[in-house]
Amino acid sequence: VQAYAYVLSAEAELKRLNAEIRRVGETVDPKRTPESKRERLNELAEKKNRVLKGVIDMRKRAGL
Repeated sequence: VQAYAYVLSAEAELKRLNAEIRRVGETVDPKRTPESKRERLNELAEKKNRVLKGVIDMRKRAGL
């Protein structure tokens, strides 16, 4: 049950991160340099990978 709740919260967080990644990637902002855009995308990708790692670890502990 605990693993299920964690996976549900991780799913919501992944949806939020994916939406933010799309938004940053598609938005044309003259104030944002390509380098700062890439840095932001990298930050979001790192967060996404941490969430995914947590899900994988939780599933391993649950024997799935």
